[in-house]
Amino acid sequence: MSEHLEGTIVLDGMLEGRLPDDPDVESKLRQWVDFARSHGLPFTLDISGNAFSLLPDNKPVDVGPIGDPPDQTIRQALDQLLEAFPPEARQNVFSTLRTSEYRPNEEVQSVYLVNPLGQVDVQSRAVDAKTVAPLPPLTTREKVKTAIVGLLIAAAILGVSSFFIDYRNLAGEVAETIRPIDPNEVLIDAQAYQPYLGLRPEVQKKNTRSGTELLIKVVATDAYPDGDAAMQTAYDAAPLSKRLALEALARGYVRAEVFSSEDNQLKFLYHVDVRIGDLSPGQEAEVAVPMPGKVRVGKIRITY
Repeated sequence: MSEHLEGTIVLDGMLEGRLPDDPDVESKLRQWVDFARSHGLPFTLDISGNAFSLLPDNKPVDVGPIGDPPDQTIRQALDQLLEAFPPEARQNVFSTLRTSEYRPNEEVQSVYLVNPLGQVDVQSRAVDAKTVAPLPPLTTREKVKTAIVGLLIAAAILGVSSFFIDYRNLAGEVAETIRPIDPNEVLIDAQAYQPYLGLRPEVQKKNTRSGTELLIKVVATDAYPDGDAAMQTAYDAAPLSKRLALEALARGYVRAEVFSSEDNQLKFLYHVDVRIGDLSPGQEAEVAVPMPGKVRVGKIRITY
């Protein structure tokens, strides 16, 4: 039987389901992820088409920030998550989430299920477990001693490595890489959706707990097919490339491809699918694109 650290909890499993036809749900899910992380519950959101999944980090985390008992705090957080969905859509959310909380010589196992009413039920049991107590906190004297030893070791390593590494040039490269993103320097390309979508000139930057996002506003032009019949007519008359664009608009999702800028060369990094919902001519939608942490972004292409 393996040993586990007392005062920690491990999350496993996942939550998944279908996204309702509500353009605000994706934003609410991202807000919930930020909220959960701020309370010691690390989740990662993944959206693919009209489906979503929430995966917890299955590394042990401290129970303290979550609250006591943690299973009830987690249940309340999941209830808040379900409130982001219309009542009739909550039954389409499925949970295999489970936790293991470690107390002295005890493991509390809990599972979190979404019942037919769209509410979270918790089932828990306590079993015997081999646990270890956390180390006592360092005294002030021990902290000072540890800091001094660390500084001496770091100075020695820096002195030796300076013969082999040009730290001045390296610092300049790092500063160039991690400097704040200027939205005005990022090229936004939405040619794939012409003549149906246009771009608003302003691109905003938004800082979240999980990183930085660029907010790109797209607007449905007068040529945007208004309604299913108009969409079908436009689809039948369009060439292949425009048919692909119209299919994406009919689904209500666009794809944002992110490219880095290195030595004046664009390099593809990743893509995200973003919901824009059902639009009519003149209506706007916001495309929120997460930015990489230490790479300068040179271009974002809105495609299908």
